[in-house]
Amino acid sequence: MRSLVYGLSLELIAGLREPLGRIRRQDAALARQGTNALNSVALNVAEAGGRIGGDKLHHVRIALGSLREVGAVLDIAA
Repeated sequence: MRSLVYGLSLELIAGLREPLGRIRRQDAALARQGTNALNSVALNVAEAGGRIGGDKLHHVRIALGSLREVGAVLDIAA
């Protein structure tokens, strides 16, 4: 069963596919960084789902940091 947060992370990836494509035309490295960070959000949320205690929190924190990185990519591109 997918978690709500994991599902939202997949929706975010789908929703940012087009904007990242536009960014890619101007700055391929920045778009790649954004794509990698987006993927990291989903992957770390998924991994957190199989962990317990502090290890789970560790992966949630990594996912949050990656989400903030996505925001920074969008800010820079704007």
